[in-house]
Amino acid sequence: MQILNQIASIELGFQLRSQVIQSPESKELLIQMKDVSKTNGVNWKTCVPTQLPGKKMPQWLCDGDVIVVARGFNFFAAHIQDIPQGFQAVAAPAFFVLSKINAQILPEYLTWWLNQVPTQRYFEKSAEGAISKSLKRTALENTPVIIPPMAQQQHIVSLARLFREEYRLLEQMRTNTAQMQTALVNQLIQSNPNN
Repeated sequence: MQILNQIASIELGFQLRSQVIQSPESKELLIQMKDVSKTNGVNWKTCVPTQLPGKKMPQWLCDGDVIVVARGFNFFAAHIQDIPQGFQAVAAPAFFVLSKINAQILPEYLTWWLNQVPTQRYFEKSAEGAISKSLKRTALENTPVIIPPMAQQQHIVSLARLFREEYRLLEQMRTNTAQMQTALVNQLIQSNPNN
């Protein structure tokens, strides 16, 4: 077992000095909390194209980086992949960015590990704040990580992809069921206008 700062560089997301202003022609994307979910990762379609303020050069995200939600009540990780062609992306300050991940660990496996119950419990215990919780950098740096052999990591990643697809399909089925029920109710209402 190792701790996270032994296997990855950990930085806070891009520090914004002013309000985010949407700039549709920009090729710079800002990942915010609304753009990320534990099951689906980054939704690039909802990321805001913006001109990043300030003189400081941002740390652009690369495929293979991992971002970790640092604020709120649900600390989770998302694997950065498939950044849209021709765009550069940064994470908002509500995230930590894990980059330069050691070659002995797959970024997708690391994301999976950070989202599992033992790590989630560790994050919950380590979080500080009464109203809004935050995960301190030192707590994240000291997160325990078990690194199995590469073949086992690949197997776990394959299973995790299957689980995510199953979850997505179940969610789609729930949505379809709700839409069908709404359509049935509306049909009943329309066919009985006196009720």
